[in-house]
Amino acid sequence: MILKTVKIWPRFPTRLATDAQARQTPSHRPSNRAFLKEPGDRHPMLSSLKSILYRVLEDPASRAKRIFDWAMMLVVTASIVALILSLDPSLPPADRERLFLLDDLFIALFATEYLLRLWVCSNFGVDYRRAIKRLHRRWPERGGVWQRWEALKTALHPKWVWMRQPLSIIDLIAILPYFRPLRMFRVLVVFRVLKLLRYSRDLAFLGGILRERAFELLALATVVALVWAMVAIGFYSVEMGSNPTVDSIWKAFWWAIVTITTVGYGDIVPVTLAGKAVGVVAMIFGIGVFAFFTSIIASALTERLITLKEHHMERRIETLHDHMIVCGLGDLGRTVCQTLLDEGTPFVVIDKNPQRVARAVQDGWTAVEGDASDGAIWTKVGLDKARGVISAIGDEATNVYLILTVREHAPGIFIVARSGTAASEQRLRKVGANRVISPALLGGVQMAHTALRPSASNFFDLVLHKTNVDLSVEELTIPKGGNFDGMKLRDSRIREDFEVMVVGIVEVNKALQFSPSPNTEINAGDVLICLGNLDNLERLRRAIRG
Repeated sequence: MILKTVKIWPRFPTRLATDAQARQTPSHRPSNRAFLKEPGDRHPMLSSLKSILYRVLEDPASRAKRIFDWAMMLVVTASIVALILSLDPSLPPADRERLFLLDDLFIALFATEYLLRLWVCSNFGVDYRRAIKRLHRRWPERGGVWQRWEALKTALHPKWVWMRQPLSIIDLIAILPYFRPLRMFRVLVVFRVLKLLRYSRDLAFLGGILRERAFELLALATVVALVWAMVAIGFYSVEMGSNPTVDSIWKAFWWAIVTITTVGYGDIVPVTLAGKAVGVVAMIFGIGVFAFFTSIIASALTERLITLKEHHMERRIETLHDHMIVCGLGDLGRTVCQTLLDEGTPFVVIDKNPQRVARAVQDGWTAVEGDASDGAIWTKVGLDKARGVISAIGDEATNVYLILTVREHAPGIFIVARSGTAASEQRLRKVGANRVISPALLGGVQMAHTALRPSASNFFDLVLHKTNVDLSVEELTIPKGGNFDGMKLRDSRIREDFEVMVVGIVEVNKALQFSPSPNTEINAGDVLICLGNLDNLERLRRAIRG
């Protein structure tokens, strides 16, 4: 009667009148903090407690929930281990009694969790008072008992919806055998294993395979049931009277399921030629059924694993901050990524070639498959939190679209683009690239300088490639109000105290000043180009930050 509110009173404005609205109840929402703390609450402290418990138990975006889920996975695993140990007949009675006490503690914890989840899944008091007000405004002539009854049904409906969820049913079944009248159902404690589905997002994700392939599996189960019955009846018909082990139809059904599943216990064996023929048909059918079943599960599992990897990659990207975004995983792109990796700079790489992306993921890189000229991909890779964008794509048109798209979403971000010609470099700068690099041009220039000035080229190779020396070039920005803000270069004693050379200064809105004089003033926003030992550079970085 409680569930038929809509059918009995069609005009009654129930809060959860349809299945679509039922899916919007607190237990189905991604975040429901506002719902749990409404102006109608008479007990704000209780509502605050409920809001905290909701974040711990249900809010998928909460860090507290992730910690709680890990803790509960350990508890569920410990309860299963304790249950297995208690079934050992050689266990001393005292130890078995301790395990039973421990199991009681686990049951109490599971029951408390179940009741708390039931409590926070909706705001019963607010729902009840709102329903009373609606009923009183719409049907003031009806009695107060009827209004309270209908309001109670409306307020309880979200909790009933929560209780009907599969994971809620599993939680309830796992604790029912604790109660003495239900001790006969102790076999249901195996449902504790299924509780892991609630706490592990990956397991829950994989559990959706059965739901996705429910139609195919149901059709297969129907065919198996029909063939099972046909094989059992046929086997009983040809073996009855000739085979003493087949004295009832139920034994024929047992033989049929054992044969179809290709288990073959051997307790019942056909003795007639017709019975053996039925057995051959059953075995061939069983092999085909399980091959078909395996293909269904394997295809669904493959699709799910791909999606699972994508979700895992998205979670990795969510944790990144001040990272670089690299576009293109060709030879140049992989060199860029390897250099960033050597520098300890986090990065995300985008490429539309699935084989290249798969290789990058195998290398441990954060890689996303997609088109860099598509605006949606940039939200996915965290453009708003990124430090800069490097395009290693050789196609000029793609680079133009890429730069325009990035500038639309992040106007101030630093962009380095690849070009092939001098004209291309000019066009890419016009559409918004901060730096444009031509690998062919730079490669040719470096080859010429290496031939003309081998010693100088070796020095720059050591600095840029860090080959066998702990030397590096770094850019250090002077913060406002820092230790060096407003100080002259000679008074900073950077070279004396840190053994670092300032080879250049980029002042705000000015060009690079190479080999600055000791009287050059350092101001907030200036970028120091420093050359020195990595450890000394790190000491200077900390000193500049104050």
